[in-house]
Amino acid sequence: ISSGNLILGDSAGASSDRVVLGASSDLSIYHDGSNSYVQDSGTGNLIISGSAVNILNAAANESMIRATENGAVELYHDNGKVFKTESNGIQVLAKEGFSAFLRLYADEGDDNADQYWLKTEQDGTGFHIQNNVSGSTETNFRAVGNGTVELYHDNSKKLETTSGGGELTG
Repeated sequence: ISSGNLILGDSAGASSDRVVLGASSDLSIYHDGSNSYVQDSGTGNLIISGSAVNILNAAANESMIRATENGAVELYHDNGKVFKTESNGIQVLAKEGFSAFLRLYADEGDDNADQYWLKTEQDGTGFHIQNNVSGSTETNFRAVGNGTVELYHDNSKKLETTSGGGELTG
């Protein structure tokens, strides 16, 4: 039993200056001078358990990931919660004053025709389905709470519901 720190140097080679656990050296903890590692090379899984698990930035003052037993898993961007699981689905959140996006990219999103997104506007102007086909954002569908629903063709509104029924263009 030690009452002080265990200090090891940087690991340059495969077996130098590591904390190694297991009969077959299954788990290693080390720093190579640039990166820090927790390496599991044995059979089975690397298990991190706790009633709440938080992954923080290096200064330990910003959340990156939070997981709560029998509760949500939350992902953060620049310490702002952007994704949260719920018992019946997920939430995608935007910072105050920003629109929320759920981007769907087919075929690795390697060209504009593969890119679609669902967006809800921060100013209440609606929920959109949009894409990036011709090098700019095009709206395919827009819905406004207590208001209109619009369908678009090639970014041009063709059908709109109104309080009296609907309007068809073209």
